[in-house]
Amino acid sequence: MTARVTAPSGTVSEVPLEWSVDEDGLYAAGITPTETGDHQVGLTVERDGGTLGVDRLTLSVGPGDEEYFDAGRRTALLRRVASETGGRFYTPASVASLPEDVQYTGGGVTLVEERDLWDMPFLFLLLVGLVGAEWGLRRRRGLV
Repeated sequence: MTARVTAPSGTVSEVPLEWSVDEDGLYAAGITPTETGDHQVGLTVERDGGTLGVDRLTLSVGPGDEEYFDAGRRTALLRRVASETGGRFYTPASVASLPEDVQYTGGGVTLVEERDLWDMPFLFLLLVGLVGAEWGLRRRRGLV
């Protein structure tokens, strides 16, 4: 039994199938495609110089979507990413220390300037004006 594999570029390779001892009538072969796209596979079964059967199938080869399967936590990978990027790895048991570990680091030029509210006359006068207006409105309506 032989499989004839045609790559998207037209390259043809013949792959012999080997009989499996696990199950009668089961044949297997391994191929490693080097191109992405649709590969045409033709299977031919011959016996005593004659053809017993022919079948065709199409295999699509492309990048794997492993991220959609086995969505468990990969601790070793996360630890490696954290160590290579200067980060930290946390588990549910150690996440309580996260707030203490988070630090403000000024990236680039950062200037922190604090001013008391009373040192800004415009805001002080605005606040006094709003409080006075509220008091005058309440007095006019007899709510004082």
